[in-house]
Amino acid sequence: MANGTIFENEGVSTIDSTFINDAFCKGSGNYLVGLHWENNAIFQSDTSLVELWGNQQFITGDSVTRFWNLTLSGTDIKRQQINAFVKHFLRLNDRELATDIYSMSVINPDTAAIQRTSGFVSSLDTGKLYRALNNAVDYIFPTGSSLGTLRYRPILIKPSVAGAMTMGVRLSNVDASNEGYDRNQVDSFVCATQPDFYHRIRKAEGMQDARIRIFYDLITDGPWDGIAQWQNGGYWQDLSPTTYQQGAVSWVQKTYQNSFEPDAFILSRVRPGVPQIQGPDTICGAYLAQYQALPDSSHWNYSWSVQNGVLTDPNGNASTNSVVWNGPGGIGQVSVIVTTPNGCSSFPGVLNTFVWPQVVAGFQYSPTGTFGSEPIIFIDSSKNAVGWLWEFGDGHSSTMTNPTHIYNNSGDYTIMLIATSPNGCQDTAYAQLSVIDGYLIPNIITLNGDGSNDIFNVQISGVKTYHCSIVNRWGNLVFESHTPQLKWDGSTLAGTKAVNGVYFVMIEVEFNSGKSLTYTGTLTITD
Repeated sequence: MANGTIFENEGVSTIDSTFINDAFCKGSGNYLVGLHWENNAIFQSDTSLVELWGNQQFITGDSVTRFWNLTLSGTDIKRQQINAFVKHFLRLNDRELATDIYSMSVINPDTAAIQRTSGFVSSLDTGKLYRALNNAVDYIFPTGSSLGTLRYRPILIKPSVAGAMTMGVRLSNVDASNEGYDRNQVDSFVCATQPDFYHRIRKAEGMQDARIRIFYDLITDGPWDGIAQWQNGGYWQDLSPTTYQQGAVSWVQKTYQNSFEPDAFILSRVRPGVPQIQGPDTICGAYLAQYQALPDSSHWNYSWSVQNGVLTDPNGNASTNSVVWNGPGGIGQVSVIVTTPNGCSSFPGVLNTFVWPQVVAGFQYSPTGTFGSEPIIFIDSSKNAVGWLWEFGDGHSSTMTNPTHIYNNSGDYTIMLIATSPNGCQDTAYAQLSVIDGYLIPNIITLNGDGSNDIFNVQISGVKTYHCSIVNRWGNLVFESHTPQLKWDGSTLAGTKAVNGVYFVMIEVEFNSGKSLTYTGTLTITD
């Protein structure tokens, strides 16, 4: 038809065979074509409609056709053997439009410019379905393929802002590795990639970002929660953060993407990030410590392991676990791997823990029961200690190794010792001490040096003021003290040893309670 002349169609032209244009066609009528559309010259579409209603039809010829409206009906696949454009509406209905290595460009920016029931557009190699996207709304790219397994896997693209933009999409209905995009080459955040198909998404025009949403079938394709893009370095790069929906309608979405070069995009499973472990990193001896893995999610599975320690819940999958560390000394390690519902596991989060030898606090004291004002000697028996803090229970403290302390009031006291190791480990020991309220004044001492009863030692408690004097039978002063802690060993003021005999003792005491005591008695000195 239209061979060497002008063909103007303002009505309905039904062509049972191939429509061949070798000259000039124009008009706003309908072209109902039963076989192929072959355009070798000039086709001025005006507001015409071309309907391909036959079987196994081709869009072909030497010249690119710019359709106004293109409708597909009939049976089987409609195939392109040349690039083509649709300026108004592309109605796929229930047919597959196979662009093969060519492109179909819909230049009407109306979101309804492509209409379908179950039809889709398939492409090969560099072929794509292109759309003009001039508004910040969702545009569907109904991409699919009957190559091998029949799949319809559309994409929605939404520009971030209004403005001239053209995007092209094709579904590659094969393993990406078969087309040179090795699915085993991934960055650390990609756990797995879709083995059956991927998409080629190209930005042909525009500077703005675009939100991309890739649809899939949860039952046949499995669950996916990420999108990865091929990089020129030869690997798939995770595009997180992504959002996703799994159910009757499943999709993964990236908001917003600006780079579409390279143009290979694939559904992925996102490897969870390395978990962070919170807990003590310095442990003293055989010590129970609790650890928390972050982030904490009730939907994740946590797998714990430990070196130089024992997990209290070795088979647990919660975000918390406890470790009993094996002391003394060395470096322990606690680690955790998280697994998300998509089956992907993180690389392990690790926390090194220094396990130092445990200090063990301990002490004895003498005497164990005493009157007030009598010195108490505390003897440290701690292990691995280099620091000491004594709390005597009466508001006084000491950092000496073996301190001496005097209680001025009767009562029950709790003594506490905090022992510290060279590595800062600490342990605490406690003891109880009773101080008797009263006094005990000896009336005999022996100066034979046998270590028994050989000093004059007044035991008394709650003392505010104190005065003791001892005189011989002639009234000469041989000993005087203003503190009960000062003991008399039988030496006179002249520095000589007191002779055996009877001495006279006078003690005057004012107690903290306000009461007073005046004591007079004798002291016998023998060998």
